[in-house]
Amino acid sequence: MVVKNPHGMCGICPVREECVFAELGDEELQELERRASWVRYPKRRTIYQEGDPAFGLYILYRGKVKLYKRALDGQRQILQILGTTGLLGEETLAGCTEYASTAEALTDTEMLFLAREDLPALLRYPSVAERLFERLLSRLHQTEELLLETHYGRAGERLVRLLLRLAGEHGRPLDDGRTLIDLELTQTELGELVGLTREAVNKHLAALKAHGWVAPRGRKLAVDPVALRESLLACPP
Repeated sequence: MVVKNPHGMCGICPVREECVFAELGDEELQELERRASWVRYPKRRTIYQEGDPAFGLYILYRGKVKLYKRALDGQRQILQILGTTGLLGEETLAGCTEYASTAEALTDTEMLFLAREDLPALLRYPSVAERLFERLLSRLHQTEELLLETHYGRAGERLVRLLLRLAGEHGRPLDDGRTLIDLELTQTELGELVGLTREAVNKHLAALKAHGWVAPRGRKLAVDPVALRESLLACPP
């Protein structure tokens, strides 16, 4: 849903320093917001599908979004879960005419949308182009790591590494020393992140819970990062 463009939001954004627009001045931000639209999607709504025409770039202001692809057999592989200041649709920057993955809102979301025809104006700012390039390199690195884990890591180890990664990217500390992974993910979705079946995720999660390293918090998980890292070090090659 397109909403009224609240001019000035970028200037007072609490996470502006983490955004690709961090180094823009007030006048440049005003120009950006004149060109942009603000869009909202409710929880579990598809934003765009793999193969849809790539109309532009999204910058996530509030909420969580997952990106995934489907294999030939229909199985889904989640590529990334994005939080605040995350980018969707970067393929439009490379001139691609179709979106390369499917984007689905995991929570209620609010995003800044820049149409394809406005992207050249965005890229003329060196600081924005540099930060976009860094994001693309980071996405490539994460994809390479995911491929290695999926093909060579053992199931239990893959799940532990996933929980540590999610805790680092989407976690917040709790009073008992644990970290709450601030995402509501099903066991199927956890499996889609590391190439495991729901049954395998259920089995290894049960073992981690029995050790006290993972504990449910409603629909979310609280983890003990120190214990999970030590379990990886203690695991024989």
